[in-house]
Amino acid sequence: DVIIIGAGPGGIFAAYELARLAPEMKVAVMEAGSPLEERKCPIDGKKVKSCIKCKTCAIMSGFGGAGAFSDGKLSLSEEVGGNVTDYLPLDEVRELIRYCDGVYLHYGAPDKVFGAQSKFAGCKKPLPDGQSLKSTEHERAFKSPRKR
Repeated sequence: DVIIIGAGPGGIFAAYELARLAPEMKVAVMEAGSPLEERKCPIDGKKVKSCIKCKTCAIMSGFGGAGAFSDGKLSLSEEVGGNVTDYLPLDEVRELIRYCDGVYLHYGAPDKVFGAQSKFAGCKKPLPDGQSLKSTEHERAFKSPRKR
């Protein structure tokens, strides 16, 4: 029924949401990159010192996109990464960020938040006193999804 091009974070979340909200649909994710265990950039700092423009970039392409090789940091602020608040109300953007964070937590992401501990990952709106992301946002995000 649906073909998703690219298994970066956007493609993975699109497939996840389709499976969650419309489990009767057939969803295929097409990815040009190699499996994670086969992804290796030829830049070694000695023989190959800079990008040689591989046909399919091992860093950018493949499941997880470039984030598969990151240090694991994830920005949970509407102030980073673009102008999504030009298209959606701020409260809705923050709710979507919290929901996505809940999905990450559900699948094993650590619940430690770096930066100002009294704020929701850098957003201007602090969490209520004594509440952590895991205890508030994670539970709220996972109360309604259908079980498969």
